[in-house]
Parts: sequence; C-alpha cells; structure tokens
Amino acid sequence: MPKIFISYRHVEPDQNLAQFLVDCFQRSGLDVFIDTQMLTGTRWIDEIEGQLRSADFFVVLLSKESIRSAMVRKEVSLAHELSQLSGSHFGILPVRTNFTGALPYDLSAYLDTIQYAVWKDGESYEVVAQQLLAAINHSIALPQAAKAEDEEHGITALFEATEATGAPLPAADPRFLLESGAVKFDSPYYIRRDSDERFEELIRLPGQTIIVKAPRQFGKSSLLSRADINAQHNERQPFYLDFQFVDAKYLESLESLMRYLARKLARHFRTLTKPDAFWDDGLGAKDNITDFIEDALLADASSPILFLFDEADHLFNQSFRDDFFATVRGWHNLRARNNRWNNLNLVIAHSTEPSLFIRD
Repeated sequence: MPKIFISYRHVEPDQNLAQFLVDCFQRSGLDVFIDTQMLTGTRWIDEIEGQLRSADFFVVLLSKESIRSAMVRKEVSLAHELSQLSGSHFGILPVRTNFTGALPYDLSAYLDTIQYAVWKDGESYEVVAQQLLAAINHSIALPQAAKAEDEEHGITALFEATEATGAPLPAADPRFLLESGAVKFDSPYYIRRDSDERFEELIRLPGQTIIVKAPRQFGKSSLLSRADINAQHNERQPFYLDFQFVDAKYLESLESLMRYLARKLARHFRTLTKPDAFWDDGLGAKDNITDFIEDALLADASSPILFLFDEADHLFNQSFRDDFFATVRGWHNLRARNNRWNNLNLVIAHSTEPSLFIRD
C-alpha cells in the first residue's frame, strides 16, 4: 500500500484542500501522513523527515503562501533528494493551488521539470484528488506539462505575490533583477517607498527645490523618471536632463554648459525667443541663463515647469562646479522676491553628499 506525504501551509485554501485529499486517499485505502497527525511532544523536525523518507509519494500544495514557507521549501528539497537516489521510485506530485506564476528560484530548480495538477478558486477539490489518485495507482502523469523555463509573465506573477506585497521570499531571487538602471514606469518590479510619497507631495507644491540623494542603484533615476511621466499627466511641464548624456565638449566651461542647457530648454519647450537673443557677452553665463529661463520660459508659462537634473554628481569634478550649483541656489533664492520663479520646481539627483555641491 503506497504511503503519501502531504506538504502544505496552514492557511486557506491550502489546509482545506489538504484535508480533503487526506480523506479521499484514506477512503481509497492509501496510507497518508499529514502533520496534524503528530502527537504533542513529538520531535517535530525529526518526525517530518522520518515520515518523508518512508513515503512513496510526496504531494506538495504550491500556493502564494506555501512558496514562502521555509518548512515547505525544506520538505521539497528533501523530496527532491530522495527522488534522485539510485533505484528510487519516489514520486513528487505538485499541485498548483490557485497560483500558476513562476516558482521561487530554488523551488523551480526542483519542480519545473515535473508534471503538475492545478486547482483554482471555486473549482471542486474532487478533480485534483482523482488526478492524484490516477498518478499514484496507475502511474498516469498529472495533466499540466512540465515547464522547461519560466515565462516573463510567470516571473511577474511571482513578484506580485511576494516582494510587491511586502511579503519577501526567504532568499533573493536573481530573476527579479531582470531590469537594471531606471525601472520602466509601468514595471511590476518598481516598489514604492515612503520617499515616493514625500517626493510627490513636495513636487505638487509651488517653488520647491528637492535634492534626491542615495548610493548608486538605489532607485534615484527611477524616481525621477516616474516624476517626469506623472508631471505630463498632471498639467505640468517637465524637463529631464541626465548629465551622463552631456558630451564632454559642453563640460569644458560654465559658459559651454549654460549655452548647452539653454539650447536644450529652447528646443524642449519650443520657445519663441532663442537663447542667442539673451546671450550678452558683456554679462556672464549665470546672468544669461537666468534671464533666458525667466523671460523665455517662466514669463509665459501656461503651467508650472519642472526641471529634473539626474546624475548631477557628473559635475562634481568639473572646475566650474561651484559656479553651476551657486547658480541653481540663486534660482532658489529668486523665489523670495520674484514670483515668476515660484512656477519652477527643481529636482537634483546625485550619488554623493550634498556638501560636495560647493566646496565652501
């Protein structure tokens, strides 16, 4: 008489399905082990391992909850080990319990090549029970084909069931690192943090200068990219500049950078007056760029303007660093005496300490 070990997590619907399978298997004359049969005082881990090693079949219920269970994962690992023994006839029978997304990385290595059954919410337990009995008694394969590899939508479903809900997996899954750099606006891999809420609150206020600082690969560019798209959807006029894309020839001096910035702004906002009309060789680059922004952009702005300066630390090693950031600070201060400048919000993202903006 075959012995069946049932692995599951003590949550719904897993435990109801598990108990239904126990009753069905026992009526069919099978020997079934489920952890509710253990007596008080039993050495739990030793008993589980002993029962599993003495079983002929391992039925594992794979739900959004159970795939995060350390005990279920340990049982799957041991079951896989037993199935690989020389001459072993140990059978693993996975049941997807209202979850058909990708399995966590470790579980997928053990189970993705094995046929499986699927139970979905609202369906009868009886269908799955009969499929399992056919596999146990007559060596009939479970109906769903084994997967050689997970599809992208399956990885997304796994992420949404775990990391995205604040219920992380016990171990990092390298497949969640499919996106590097700035994360797409509609990506399921983007996780909102408290800083997102605060950032969005500030950006909606008039006349804000916002500094976004963090180590590299912490999500600064993703945050700015989302602000760029959200601004377009909320009647604001965003201008995004990543200093990584500024050619070296425009970083030779403050003059060359400010002229470059003015031309980019003119093209982006399609200003009627071009930068050359504001550029006075008798004045400095700071005055010229400031006059251009005030008169060509802010004077006739139909809605608030948002500057998003990303990777600003690319300017930290430039000889004109102090002058550039002093200009930005000057724009911030102009809001106190010129209301036009309250129509400009400025975001600067960088990967070093703000004390490096200006040496003194």
